Amino acid sequence: ITANALQGFGGRVTIDTQAIFGTQFRDRLTPESDITATSELGPQFSGTVTINTPDVDAAAGLVELPDNVPDQSNQINVGCAATRGNSFTITGRGGLPESPTTPLRGRAIWRDVRNAAIATPTANTSSKKSHPPVQLVEATGWIVNNLGQVELVANLPMRTNVNPELNCNNLQRIR
Repeated sequence: ITANALQGFGGRVTIDTQAIFGTQFRDRLTPESDITATSELGPQFSGTVTINTPDVDAAAGLVELPDNVPDQSNQINVGCAATRGNSFTITGRGGLPESPTTPLRGRAIWRDVRNAAIATPTANTSSKKSHPPVQLVEATGWIVNNLGQVELVANLPMRTNVNPELNCNNLQRIR
């Protein structure tokens, strides 16, 4: 805030505020965010800056803190460490459930976006044996097979491999 003069008296700045932070009166213009009321004719021609703040005891609202701060490190949950760049991302509606025991939600609908105008080549079907079509069944869950691969399944087995006692901290001890 400036009220500076070149050939006369500096101006008058009056500020009524609850508090003022990060700025102060300066006797000359600076690149900082400050308040000036100066004159190039000299300090005897400077203006006035008045900052009115209420008389408040700053220490009145303070609370005394304890001298010994308890160790809070046991209050912080340590997540599983990322290993070798693997990641699992839940991207929103549909897709995989957030947990292996949670069923899939919603309905995913397949929309064929291929151009129907493009002709598909016809094959000689007279020499092929006719097989009954395989019925497609929508997956309702997933399991990990004996090879460690994830398989989508229509019916989950009745047993579950989820151990409620197993968490990230116990997992690190097992390794």
